Amino acid sequence: LGKRLELLGKNPSDAARERLSAAWKLAIAYKLKRESSVTNAWLSDRQDMGKPRSVSAICGKYAWEKEGACEWARRLNQMTIDH
Repeated sequence: LGKRLELLGKNPSDAARERLSAAWKLAIAYKLKRESSVTNAWLSDRQDMGKPRSVSAICGKYAWEKEGACEWARRLNQMTIDH
């Protein structure tokens, strides 16, 4: 999470100040969900994304409607990180 935040010019305190469904949060959450075994509760807690049960729903909607045009996702997709 830390390296992804750094790549996007964000830090953990930004999560508390921005919307639950900020595009950069969704880009990170969706990428982590695809590439690792993080849980909705873990993402919800560390990225201040609201209730854990809603993380899957908002990530799914993001993937379907926004990921292709999201600059944050493009940046994340260009990086390589060991988990």
